[in-house]
Amino acid sequence: MELLVVSQKGCAPCKLVKNHLNVNGVEYKEFNITTQDSIEIESQTFTVDDLGVMSTPVTILFDGDEEIARVAGFNTDELNVLASQI
Repeated sequence: MELLVVSQKGCAPCKLVKNHLNVNGVEYKEFNITTQDSIEIESQTFTVDDLGVMSTPVTILFDGDEEIARVAGFNTDELNVLASQI
């Protein structure tokens, strides 16, 4: 299982999500759509369009290259549920 945080420059809720995960010792990959065109999960390359992300932050749980669940925005309860599945 792998956790991905889709973020962008200047996004305050994105910083809150990353801080919450860091404080709780949760490992994640970050896909900053301001500076990156795509990200690789397992051996699959994803763009923001592939992920269907319309706003940030979005935190996505992957099993291999398959999406299992996602949280839009900053919601500590939902983030904790995703993190517990890693």
